[in-house]
Amino acid sequence: MAQSVWRLLVYAVLFLTVPLVFYYFGKNPKSHHDRRVLKPSIPFIGHIIGMATQQIEYFHHIYKKNPIDIATLPMLTGNIHVIFDLQLMQKALSSRAMSFEPLLIPVARPLLGLSPNVMQAIHSGMLSSLIHATRPALAGKPLTHLNSVALGALVQHLDDEILQAEELEISDLYRWLGMALTIATGRALYGSQSPLSRDRKLIDDLWSFKNGVQRLLVNILPCITASKAYRARERLIAALTPLFKVSAQDTIEDISRIRARVHREYGNTGAKDIARCEVAMLHVATVNTTPLLFWTVIHVFSRVDLVEAIRNECMALAEMSYEESPSYSMRVTISASQIGRKCPLLMACYRETCRLYGQALLIRLVSKDVVLNKTRDGGSQHLINAESQVMMPAGVTHRLEEVWGPDASNFRPERFIGWPDTATSSQRSAFIPFGSGRHICPGRHLAQSEILGLILILCLGYDMWSADGPEMAIRIPTMSTPMLGSAVGEPAAHEDLVGIKIRRRCGWDRVSWKFVS
Repeated sequence: MAQSVWRLLVYAVLFLTVPLVFYYFGKNPKSHHDRRVLKPSIPFIGHIIGMATQQIEYFHHIYKKNPIDIATLPMLTGNIHVIFDLQLMQKALSSRAMSFEPLLIPVARPLLGLSPNVMQAIHSGMLSSLIHATRPALAGKPLTHLNSVALGALVQHLDDEILQAEELEISDLYRWLGMALTIATGRALYGSQSPLSRDRKLIDDLWSFKNGVQRLLVNILPCITASKAYRARERLIAALTPLFKVSAQDTIEDISRIRARVHREYGNTGAKDIARCEVAMLHVATVNTTPLLFWTVIHVFSRVDLVEAIRNECMALAEMSYEESPSYSMRVTISASQIGRKCPLLMACYRETCRLYGQALLIRLVSKDVVLNKTRDGGSQHLINAESQVMMPAGVTHRLEEVWGPDASNFRPERFIGWPDTATSSQRSAFIPFGSGRHICPGRHLAQSEILGLILILCLGYDMWSADGPEMAIRIPTMSTPMLGSAVGEPAAHEDLVGIKIRRRCGWDRVSWKFVS
């Protein structure tokens, strides 16, 4: 009996040890010098632990220790290939054998709490149809209309906030800007009936949902383990449900009406089920735009020279007419579509913010074996096997000193003056804050319009200074590490809040703003 026990123990030790020996001392597969399998310190789960604890920063850590073209990370379920080389990254992003959509399907159910019937519709192609229908709704004339609606809502919010006070003190600039942007985005998506305009607690719910995304994805008793995010999500769904009733379709904006029509075409007809899916649209429309707006505002208004220069170029775009009315004495008309063209420094500040703070992790699922060639003559070939995942960290490429110079970690908008004509090919390849290729973010133009429009309004119509006094520069906080699934880092939570004071500029106290195409 004792011998049997010992024999079993020996077999168990061999069973556990032999694979580890091969794992650690086996040949380390390579494709030339620029691709390497990076074995984790803890077999099979080390990289998982690294990503869970360090989030996006883990990929910066990998590249700093291993500056190679492709790093292969062994996982329990297979390999993940992390591409750092710019040429290979662009080829991967344009490959039709690599797609983002299949990776969204398994996370949809735990994230949104979808029913089996809705999941069946998603597996039948509803997700692809929604993405396809959304793109034209965020381009051309529909985009121009959304821009006008969103910027009009921003103006109204500023007027409401500062109407009763000659000078407004804001203790948390990040939260204040986030609230303004969320209200504007809600108006762009849902029109005048947006519940976010009427109930500010829903904005808190949207932030609670954002902060609890990863806990919801674990999907183990989410009503308990992710209770705050779970309850916030359900309140958002309840608030959006009336908008997606058939009888209410004429009251919402075209973009949401078009998406609701796609839902119904796939048999997802219940207003609550549609609202449950559309919470994701509201989330992606705000989760990265809010911090991007904050960082752009904070960098512009921390420098008097930037404010004055941007103010001057915005003045050249503004058409002013003087007329007396009960509510205003000057009307300022702005062509929203011309801001990026006629305000090059403002646009450069926005792009530099995207570069410095954009940390998108672009993920693709490989549907069939793909060979990526670094050069035209076939050298440095890399086989990417079917069913594996490919990750491309934009945060690494955005701060490469060999691409952006030794000051790559500094905010210097001058590097984007004349973009893209003045950029090198490496800079154009490295700058991917919204992705690239077939899966580039369709909402990037709306986000850009909201940010540029609000900064234009603030520069022309308002003075802003530090809450510590006008002689003090507005403090630029450090950025926290973005969570996996987010593309822009927020201000670090452990630091003091950024407080500012704001008031209308002399001569701009009775202004009516109008944004046109």
